[in-house]
Amino acid sequence: MRPLPPDVKGLSAKEAARRIKNATLEYAEYIGLEPDLDKDLLWLAQEGLMAALPDGWVLKSMKGLGDPVYYNKDLKKSMFEHPTDEKYRKMLKKLRKKEPQEMKIQRRLQTGQLTEEEQEKARKKEIRRKRLKLVQHWLQRIAAVSAFACIAYGVAYIGFYGWRMQAMLSRDAPIIHQLVAIIGSCEATVSVGSHLHALALDSKHDSVGNAPDDAENWVQKKGELLQLGMKWFLHAQDKGCTEGTRAVANSYYYGRGVEADASKAAELFSECAKKDDLTCAAFMGLLHYNGKGVEISPSKAIDWTVFAARRGDGYAAINLSVFLSEGRVVTRDYKEALKWAYIAQRNPQTEAMAVSYIEMMSKQNSPKEREHAKKLAEEFQFLPVSKE
Repeated sequence: MRPLPPDVKGLSAKEAARRIKNATLEYAEYIGLEPDLDKDLLWLAQEGLMAALPDGWVLKSMKGLGDPVYYNKDLKKSMFEHPTDEKYRKMLKKLRKKEPQEMKIQRRLQTGQLTEEEQEKARKKEIRRKRLKLVQHWLQRIAAVSAFACIAYGVAYIGFYGWRMQAMLSRDAPIIHQLVAIIGSCEATVSVGSHLHALALDSKHDSVGNAPDDAENWVQKKGELLQLGMKWFLHAQDKGCTEGTRAVANSYYYGRGVEADASKAAELFSECAKKDDLTCAAFMGLLHYNGKGVEISPSKAIDWTVFAARRGDGYAAINLSVFLSEGRVVTRDYKEALKWAYIAQRNPQTEAMAVSYIEMMSKQNSPKEREHAKKLAEEFQFLPVSKE
C-alpha cells in the first residue's frame, strides 16, 4: 500500500520531522529505493511522497477498505497508486543509470543478484581496495617522517653553518637574508653584503655630516660594516656566482672593507666580464680608458663599452656617449654621443643621470640633428646578452 503524507498539524517540530522521515523511508521502498544505499536519493522519495495531485484527480476511500483510491472524473478512471508515482520511478531509473559502477555492484551484491563469478570479482576488488588504502596510509606516515627529517636536517644545517659563520652574522642586516644566505642562496649572500655597505656609506651617519658627537665611534663602526660586508661578498664568490665576484671586484676598486687594489679589481672584473656580465664589461671599458689597474687601450675600452652598451647596460651607454664627445679613444661624433645618451635614458637605472648628458650633448647638435639622434635611439634594438 502506498504510504500517505503524514498529518503533522498541531505536532511539535521534532515529532513532525520524525513522522515525515518514517513516511519518506516507506515511500522510498515503495518506489524501489534502498535507503541504506540510496541515502543521496532520499530527496526524491520525499518529493514523491509530498507530490500534489494533478488536475482532475481526487483522493477517495473504497467502502470497507482503508486503502486510498485516486479517481479522475474526466477520464472515469480510478487507481490505487498516486498518479505521479510512476513518474518518480522513472526518475529513479534515470538517476541510477548515472551512478558509479561500484555502487551498482554493491547494490546487486546486497540484493543477492550477483553470480558467484561476479561475487568473487567483487571480493577481490574489495581486497585490492583495502590493500591500496593500507599502502596510502603507510605512504602518508613515511611522508610525515620524511618531512620531519628534512626539517631536522635543515635546522642542523643552519645551525652548523651558523656556527661556522657566526663571525659574519650581524644585527645590522635583515636576519631572513642572512639565514637564506647561510643555506646557500648566492643572491641573498650578496644582498646581505650590499646592505651592510649601504649602511656604512649612508650620509646620515657620516662623521662629517649629521652625527658630530658620535663621529669617532661611527668611523669605527663604518669600518666594521665595510669589512663584514666584504666577508659576505667573498663568501658569495666562493660559491662561484658572478654577482659575488663583481661585488668583490667593486670593493677592491673603491677600497671598501679592504685596501684599494685596482689591479686586483681589474682581474676580477675581467673574470666576470668574460662570463657576459654587462656591469663588469662596462667597468673593463672604463678601466682601459683611464688605465687604472690595466694598460690604457683605446681598442679594448671601446670593445668592452660597446659590448655592454649594445646589450642594454645604461652606464656603458653613458660612458660611450662621453668617449664619443671627448674624441680620445674614438673619432669625435656629437650626434652619435647624443644618441647613446638617449639610449642610456631608456634604462631605469641611468634614466635620471642621462638627462644631464642629453642637455650637454644637445648643445653641440642642431635641432634637426637632435631629433634624428632621438629617433635613432628610440628605434635601437638591444642585442642578446651572450656574445654567441
